[in-house]
Amino acid sequence: KVDTGWLPAEWDEVEVEIPVDGMTGSWYPVTVLRIHGDEKLARVEIPGLRGECAGVPLREWHPLERLRPQPPTTPAEFCQTLKPGAVAEVWYQGGWWQVVVKQVAQDDNFTGESGAAVEDGVCGESLLAYAAATHHEGSAAAQQWLVESIQYGHTHCARAPLLRPIWQWSHAERGWSQRDEARVLGTQRPYKRKH
Repeated sequence: KVDTGWLPAEWDEVEVEIPVDGMTGSWYPVTVLRIHGDEKLARVEIPGLRGECAGVPLREWHPLERLRPQPPTTPAEFCQTLKPGAVAEVWYQGGWWQVVVKQVAQDDNFTGESGAAVEDGVCGESLLAYAAATHHEGSAAAQQWLVESIQYGHTHCARAPLLRPIWQWSHAERGWSQRDEARVLGTQRPYKRKH
């Protein structure tokens, strides 16, 4: 059932949850192209994913219940509060993915868990471009976090502009809250920190 407290309109910039294997737990920015109200569907364009034609953003139909408004701007102090065990979302491959912070470092220098495998880091061109585009004066951009995907166990390095809270939209209250725990594998089961 879709709560009618918030419904997107055509050309709105919103986010979509894509609950398919390999995408579970991610949110992608999209543009609503068309609403099919009778079937409670929206046709969206997903700039972060490519369709069958090379270079063309993916366009698909999604149930309205998988859409939510764009979350608020990340609070300036958010990244300064991130410690090992904290949860967040990291910008990766054109979408936002749930992660747990493993380590914090200044100037690319990670200490602690030796030999942690970083499968993709801030050196990736798409991540650097996003960081440059979203960098704000006075941010903690020089600081980095080693994060691990909650759903898939992959590790990544991330700078401040690439991290945000895990935002939760409430259709009933038509408002946002920050989660301090993440859903695991698309369920309501919370991530439990290993000691």
